[in-house]
Amino acid sequence: MYSKMRLLACIDCHGTMALPIDGGLSMVCDSCKREYFKTDGVWDFRADPNTGSQKSLAIYAELEFQRWLEIFEHTESKNWKIYETKLYRFFTQSGHRLLGRSLAKLTKVNDLVVEVGAGNGALHDFVALKNYIGIDTNWNMLCQLATNYPDKTLICTSGGVLPIADGIVDTFVTLHTLEHIYHLAEAFEEITRILKPEGTHYFVIPCEGGLPFSIGRALVTGPSLKRKYSLDIDLVMSREHINDAPRVLKFLKMYFRELKYTHWPLRFLPFLNTNVMIWGHCKSRPELLPLIRRAEIEGAKKPLDGPD
Repeated sequence: MYSKMRLLACIDCHGTMALPIDGGLSMVCDSCKREYFKTDGVWDFRADPNTGSQKSLAIYAELEFQRWLEIFEHTESKNWKIYETKLYRFFTQSGHRLLGRSLAKLTKVNDLVVEVGAGNGALHDFVALKNYIGIDTNWNMLCQLATNYPDKTLICTSGGVLPIADGIVDTFVTLHTLEHIYHLAEAFEEITRILKPEGTHYFVIPCEGGLPFSIGRALVTGPSLKRKYSLDIDLVMSREHINDAPRVLKFLKMYFRELKYTHWPLRFLPFLNTNVMIWGHCKSRPELLPLIRRAEIEGAKKPLDGPD
């Protein structure tokens, strides 16, 4: 048996699918017949690396960065230095606390909430979300989330296409995620596609490029990575946080309306060099949808280049 709402979309042909509601562990796209499976509480929507539409960057394939990804997934994701003490967590989880309060106050009980960069579910420690879909590229972290919150719909995917049907999402969440996405404009076009016309995007980004982050890396995370793994923090974070805060805000202003954001902790001094993170929200711009669809039809998207 399947839900009446066709919430998901095939990553190959974009045909819509309904989630099984009877504990089913597979579903099939009506259009192209691709079958998707659920294992350990997580739906596998990862693209075939040989047919992916977005180009991966060579800098992400460098051996030292690949070594870091292995270390993070199997070791540091559970014991990352920035969560080690109460003082560190006061700063690093500030966005979780503030966003959790906002979502609890401003979203309705049955609103569909989609989070990209769901990780191991840290947001759920700060807000109860009934109708939730969590998406991430990291399978192991999603499995942790599934263990702690087995009632949530969780999807592991890769590439630039979100496996969500058009125009159905009330609330979209990116919590310390946008700084990681190289193809930022393409990601925002996908968010625009799945949001309802009055849908809201809530976000938290670090004050990347500011003095507090430089100090933190010099005194805390940098020495830790060097001591434990002989890794260079600058090599790692220049790739992990490919976007600094000004670039993210620039794209948010282009792709969304009613953008409102606040610096933390010193909101009265709204500068990168006096704060550690920025949080806020913005509304969808549905008038962009015809242009996005036309670009897709004409093949005009150029992930690595601007307009001619």
